[in-house]
Formats: sequence, structure tokens, C-alpha cells
Amino acid sequence: MARAELTTPYFVRLARETIACADSVGRIAREARVKKLVLTHFRRMSEAMTRSILADVARDYDGPVVLGADLMEIVV
Repeated sequence: MARAELTTPYFVRLARETIACADSVGRIAREARVKKLVLTHFRRMSEAMTRSILADVARDYDGPVVLGADLMEIVV
């Protein structure tokens, strides 16, 4: 989730207790020194919200980010 999506108490609680938000993911990726970050499990969202997620991640992580899609294969 992008920080911009945390507009209700439900989404704030969901982000705090259940899933990692985009800005947390960026920090975790940086601290873990990952070489490539792949984000998965997206619901339908606008292009603007997708850009918001990428911007949140980029605040802390400057490596490559891949937005996963159904049936996508990542070679490691």
C-alpha cells in the first residue's frame, strides 16, 4: 500500500498490523542490501497510485524495483 492510501482508520490499522507499506518496504530493502526488489500482490489501482508506491519505496531504496504481475517469472 502507498502511504497515500492510508485515509481511513481501517487502512491505517491494516498497514500497521498486517502488511508492509511501500515506505516500510523501501527501508527494509535498503537495510537488507537487496539487489532487486520485487513487489507483489497488488489489487487494481490507478497509475497515479502505482507511481505513489514507487515514490514511497524510492525514499529509502535506490535499487531497481519490479512490480510483479500474474504469471511473471523472475530469474535469479
